[in-house]
Amino acid sequence: MSELTRTMRDEVNERLAEARQVVLQHRQIGIGMLARHMSGRVGYAVVVRLLEALELEGIVGPATVDGRQVLLPSPSAAVAALRAPD
Repeated sequence: MSELTRTMRDEVNERLAEARQVVLQHRQIGIGMLARHMSGRVGYAVVVRLLEALELEGIVGPATVDGRQVLLPSPSAAVAALRAPD
């Protein structure tokens, strides 16, 4: 695995809890919106990976035509994800 890939994976892991909080607060999210609401600078590729991770966790659904992803209606899944250790 390349050093760049490892660094990106580490950054995604470090920022996943914050991304969950942003999504739960706004109920829907897009790449640009998530990047703006995260603390510090976050690169496009990291934001995309964060959204992919949130989709795999069942917190957001697939992207719509306009690129937004909506919080899934199962609040228990979102709450369980927040409590899960990173």
